[in-house]
Amino acid sequence: MKVTTTRAFRQQYINTYQYADFDNFEDYFLYLHLNDKVLWMHFIGATISTPFLPWAVYCMYHGDFIPFAACVALFYGGGFSSHWLNEGKISRTTPDYGPSYFYVINLNFRVLTRQLQTYKAAYMQKYPHTLWVYSTDYPMPPALRSAEESHP
Repeated sequence: MKVTTTRAFRQQYINTYQYADFDNFEDYFLYLHLNDKVLWMHFIGATISTPFLPWAVYCMYHGDFIPFAACVALFYGGGFSSHWLNEGKISRTTPDYGPSYFYVINLNFRVLTRQLQTYKAAYMQKYPHTLWVYSTDYPMPPALRSAEESHP
């Protein structure tokens, strides 16, 4: 999704919606990854680190933990830094590493196979009320706007 809101705006509002606001964790996870820059940083970190993982595990088996630590740091560091640099905060999926790991792999696969736009389009049709966080083309929901105006 072409993001037109500022980093400061997203930092303030990205956590407006929580897991309970979506039908499932996958939809919530995609909401936190609608920013294409975030997705591409995840993809690049995973793409660079994953091929080295077998070698890193081999090194770890032989007592050298540094290559494995570097792979893990690159894989997760790409994701964490993408949220911090582009949204101003780390997403709230961190307590859910199991599902998060699965869904980030799923998102990376969709980037690789060019299925991401169809996946995002279905999300956007299902949850159009969340898109204002990322795009100025969508209005802030009236209830949030009135609450914002009453608390300057």
